[in-house]
Amino acid sequence: MEKSKLIVLWGRGSIGKTSTLRKLINTLLDAGAVQLSGSPSDEGKGDCWAVLEYKGRRIAVITAGDSANDLEWYFKKVTVVCDVYICASRSRGGTCKYLEERFAGHDIMWQAKWSITQQSNDTKILDMLRSQANQAQAAGLLAAIESL
Repeated sequence: MEKSKLIVLWGRGSIGKTSTLRKLINTLLDAGAVQLSGSPSDEGKGDCWAVLEYKGRRIAVITAGDSANDLEWYFKKVTVVCDVYICASRSRGGTCKYLEERFAGHDIMWQAKWSITQQSNDTKILDMLRSQANQAQAAGLLAAIESL
């Protein structure tokens, strides 16, 4: 049996990792994935998780990643073995260590979260650009899943 793959969307806090992974769940569902378990991704802005069946692969998406305890709590909710696991992580510290230990011997792909910043007070444009970047990065993650 082939080893599971882990894709980690990593970066500092409050740059949209959760939003991007929520968009990934919805993108997978729109592409025909079937959600087998998890919490809804379209309610609220907090963390969620989903196990999906997509093109013959079982995929777990966990939007949490601010602390190792959060990651451990959500990974315990995933009670089936998946082909691909996708989660968020801070760029260093406890979350990175937890994932490296949990997935020792597995393929881990670390993808940096795209960041959009500006030097003006026009948050409407900033919010639009961030939303578009999150959607584009979710599409890139889907392409990565399909190429595994």
